[in-house]
This record gives sequence, C-alpha cells and structure tokens, in this order.
Amino acid sequence: MAAKATIQEERQERRGSPEFRLRAQQGYSVLRKMITSHGSSEIGDDLKNMPMIEDVMRQKPELVGALLKSAWQLRSNEKLAEFFKSAVTPEKVVDGQDESILPCDRTYESTLQSHLFGTVRLYMKQKENAWVQRRVSRPESLDKEAVGGFVNFFRKLFGMKPIVNENVVRESYPSRGLYEILKPYLLHADQFKYITAYSGLSAKGASIIGDIFENLRSSTALKVACTLSPDALLSARGCARAYAESGIFAEVLEEEKEVARKRTPQEMRRDSEIALRIKQDTTVIFADILNNHIESLDFVKRHKAGAEAVVRALAPLYQEETWSILAEDGAVENVINCPPTVAKELGKDARYINAQVSKYITQMHYPDIGRDIIAILRKELNEENFRRSLQDEAAIKVWETVPGTFNNRFKYQHDAKAGVKEIKNFKDLLGEAKPIVADMRNALGLEKPKR
Repeated sequence: MAAKATIQEERQERRGSPEFRLRAQQGYSVLRKMITSHGSSEIGDDLKNMPMIEDVMRQKPELVGALLKSAWQLRSNEKLAEFFKSAVTPEKVVDGQDESILPCDRTYESTLQSHLFGTVRLYMKQKENAWVQRRVSRPESLDKEAVGGFVNFFRKLFGMKPIVNENVVRESYPSRGLYEILKPYLLHADQFKYITAYSGLSAKGASIIGDIFENLRSSTALKVACTLSPDALLSARGCARAYAESGIFAEVLEEEKEVARKRTPQEMRRDSEIALRIKQDTTVIFADILNNHIESLDFVKRHKAGAEAVVRALAPLYQEETWSILAEDGAVENVINCPPTVAKELGKDARYINAQVSKYITQMHYPDIGRDIIAILRKELNEENFRRSLQDEAAIKVWETVPGTFNNRFKYQHDAKAGVKEIKNFKDLLGEAKPIVADMRNALGLEKPKR
C-alpha cells in the first residue's frame, strides 16, 4: 500500500472515469469466471449471484480485497495478463505493485486504494438508504419537521398517508457522513474485511476513534467499538489519557527529583513537549484498550466520565494491571474503600480486600490494628490463603468481630516503646491477635501450623 502522503495526493476516486470502471468490471468478469468454473466453493457460490463488481462491493465488501489479491497473484495467467501490462514495457506484466499499468496508467496500489474507497462508500450509502427507507415507511414515528406542513395537515385530515421529506430524515441518520470521516484512515488492504464493522459506527463515534483506526486490526476490537456509545468511547479515550498522564508525570517528577519545587499536573500539561507526549501516548493506549482490554470497557460504559477518575487513582500503583482491575468484579470497589494505611500495607493486593472488611477496620478506634493484623496474616498464611482471608465470606465474619475485640481495650501505636502499660505496640499485638489468627485459620478450613 502506498505511503500515507502519496495516498493523500491520490485521494480522488475518479468515480466518473468510465475507462477505469469498465476495465475493473472486465477484470472482475474474467476472475469470476475462473473461480466459478472450478467447481463449487463458498466464494464461487457467492460470486455466481454477483455478476457486477459493484454487487460484491455492496453485498460482500470483505471479498473485494481477497479478489484483488487473487488477481495480483494470478497476473501472469494468460486470461488476466492483459490487465497487468506494464506501462513502461507493454510486452511484460508488472513486477511491483507501485508500477504503472496500461491503459489507465494506474498502479496496483492505487487501484487497491480506489476500490477500498469505493467499496466503503457504496456499502455505507446502501446502509444509509435502507435506514432512510425503513424510517420513511413508518411516518407515524417521524417528527413534525419530516411530515409537517400545510399539505400534510389536509392529507392526515382525509386519512391519507403524509408525504415524507426524505432529506430531513436522512439528516438524522446517526452514521451520516461516516464515509467522509473514515476516508483519511482507509490505508490498508486488510481493511476490506472490517468494512461491515465500520458501518456499525455512528459518525460521532468514528470522530472520537479518529486517528487509531489504522491500529484497530481485529474484528473483535471494531465490533466492541461499535457497541459503545459516543459518550462511552469518549470516556474510554479519557481513561487512556488519564493512564498516559500517570506514567508521564511520574517519569517527569523522577527526572526532576532534585528540583526544589515539583511541578503540578496542571503545570506539566501546559508544557508543550509533555502535552505532545501525552497526546501520542493516549492514542497508543486507546488503541490498546480496544484491542487488548475490551473486558474493562463494561466498567467504562457503566461509569462513563467517572471511569477516568478511577483510572487516575489506580494507574500510579497498578500500572498495566489497571485494566484487569476495571474488569474484575468488585475489585475497583475494594481499592476505593480500602483505608489509606491498609492500602499502603497491601500494595497491589488492595484489589482483594473486600469492602466490608475495610468497613470493619475503619470502625476501629485504632485502624492501624487492622492494618497490622493484615501484616500478621500475610506472614502466617501462604499467598492464596492470605487473599482468601481478605475476601472469603467466612473470613469476613471473623473480621466482623475484630472491632469489638480491640475497641476500648487499649491504646495502640505500632512502634511505641515497650513497657508502657497504657499503650500497646506491634509486639504486644502479636500476642493479642493470636485468637483472631486461630479463628481465621479455622474459618478458612486450615490446619493449625506445626511449631
């Protein structure tokens, strides 16, 4: 495929070139005959009912790229060779896809590009027309702008069907103008197979996706994008920006750690070099979300703009795991409800602490006791059982007893000096917490440790 700059120069589709259109139809007719004459096949059976190349473009757009690829591979075949004669050496077929072909003086690359443009345009125009006709057939569902007016007043009065203003109906089509938005991003031969997915986008949604179209190289990613409302797509892009800023701001602050006063996020956003990096990284991350983290988009759809704030809170600690937390049922709630001192102790494991456990810890007069019991459990249990101690239903019932066990009994300070009667330290807590640890082991169905 030609470079983007070259494509921009060759943007004209030359729809009005009878010679090129005739030549394309002739080439298709030859190739179609070659394919259908070799017995029954899925593609051959499809082509039997599509005598015109525009039939394929409208009905099976994904086949157009495959047909062009087949034609190129078979260009030396005597039946197809005349369609690939070199403009420089007419007695030979072209070797490179960037060589001019007789008689239209087009390259295979530009022919491919023209067919990509034309196929998207025809397929989307057909979908638009079908949508308009469905709406026109139900005038009772249309607003006054489409069926109003003096004439229609009398038609309704006499029980006649109103005259519908199709132009008004067409302007309300959600994907109106979609082709024009997509056109700058139609750059690759493999995009033929995504045309039907593209057509499910609204024009507003396509504008938001914008410059990452060429990075969406899976049907799954495109289908997911098509199920998202423009607001949800905007939120997903906002999440990508929040994530990009988290990484870049941390990097900048690390580089400037010797500076007396650290720059605020607002100041960094005003820095043109940093702003450019954020923009570039946002594009890459947005594509990555749609390609590789589609499971996180359910959270984005539910919370819309609120999802961006969650990503800003999670990204500094969880980094690339941020998206799996968004996708994990209850994980975000766990992190948000986790008391700060406990979160510091747990680190990334804060995703596992049930919100109810966090609630019991905050009910304590000295929440640091809860934090330090967690530290004790982490030492006493293996990783799997430690996580269970933070979330299993039986474990939560043990945590429910903790505030009542320790509240009003003593004051607590993790690093208090030993021997001070009114204040207990961590060493004291080790003894006081033994019954809690034993209850937890019992709740989790674990044997007592051998000493």
